[in-house]
Amino acid sequence: MFPSAVAASPIEEMTLSESIMVMCANKNFMILTMAYAFIYGIYCAVGSTISNLLNPFGYSPTEISIAGGSCMLSGVIGALLVAIFVDHTAWYRKTHLSLSFLILCSVITIYVVLHWAQGELSPVIASCVMFGVSGVSYFPISLSYGAELTFPLQPALVNACMNFFGQVCAFFMIGVSALVTDVNIEEMDSMDNNTEERQNSSYFVTIIFCFFSLITLVLAYFIKEDLRRVNFKLEEHYGNYADETLPLGSR
Repeated sequence: MFPSAVAASPIEEMTLSESIMVMCANKNFMILTMAYAFIYGIYCAVGSTISNLLNPFGYSPTEISIAGGSCMLSGVIGALLVAIFVDHTAWYRKTHLSLSFLILCSVITIYVVLHWAQGELSPVIASCVMFGVSGVSYFPISLSYGAELTFPLQPALVNACMNFFGQVCAFFMIGVSALVTDVNIEEMDSMDNNTEERQNSSYFVTIIFCFFSLITLVLAYFIKEDLRRVNFKLEEHYGNYADETLPLGSR
């Protein structure tokens, strides 16, 4: 049985500036960081403006809370299962690509639901569950993937770098989402026009999410699976014949 991908490994001692330079020179890691930042921003923006997105379509605060809670609960369960799966298979690239694709599909589903199933709660919950499973699972997998790509750098520094860019992206996406979906009722001629304007704003924000989700999927495709930590542990346990004696998915 091959060792866990998150098993403790020796860490190379570097100064902070040296570590940052090494991370910046790692193209795979920088691409992963960009993809992580976009998804982190989308998830935070959805969580922060979900009321603005759903309210124009007649959903009550209770229904919006149920949709948000379903997203979080399903995300926690999905993240646990996906993490266990990746820890035993080391299929980082396949899992990362699959989650990126599912996130894009879930965001598109949200747009379709808002457009064709206005006022119906079940389709909204279904799309939120899909988004929660794929979105929440994406974060721990990406952080672990980053540690693999940058081994033997300190994982804490690598994760901090990814989360920093994620927070920056979330700041801008939340700001844009809140600005677009914030409609001044007093400036509208009638309530019907106001509702239509707010619905169009929700559509526009969802399209923005779809666009960045598509970019993330494209970025994920160009990340090469250089599992340095896993390979190090395999060589440590199996020697130079590790690649010949272990199945492809465990390398």
